Amino acid sequence: MSKQAVADRVRRRTLLAASTAQGRVVYPIWQFDGSKVNPDVTSILAVFRNAAVDGWAIASWFTTPAASLDAATPVEWLRDGQEAAPVATLAQDTAHRWAR
Repeated sequence: MSKQAVADRVRRRTLLAASTAQGRVVYPIWQFDGSKVNPDVTSILAVFRNAAVDGWAIASWFTTPAASLDAATPVEWLRDGQEAAPVATLAQDTAHRWAR
C-alpha cells in the first residue's frame, strides 16, 4: 500500500493511526489481519468517521472491555471470530455519545 493510500485510509477512518508526543505516526497492530486491515475493524472504524476524537481515543475504545461483549474488548471479540454486529452497535452508541 502506498503512503498516499495509507494517508487516504487514515483520513477516511478506514485505517487507524495515532500520533505520539514526538509526532511519530503509529498504526495499532491489532487492526491488521496479516498484511491487510481486518474488514470488521474497517467497518467499525467507519462508525467513528465523524467523531471529533483522535486516534488514541478510538484505540482506547477498541481495547477497553465492554459488558455488552461479555467483558471482552472489541479487539478480542473480533479476533475470536465473534459476530461483528454487537461491536458495531457498541461503536454506534459510543460515537453518538462522543458527538454530544
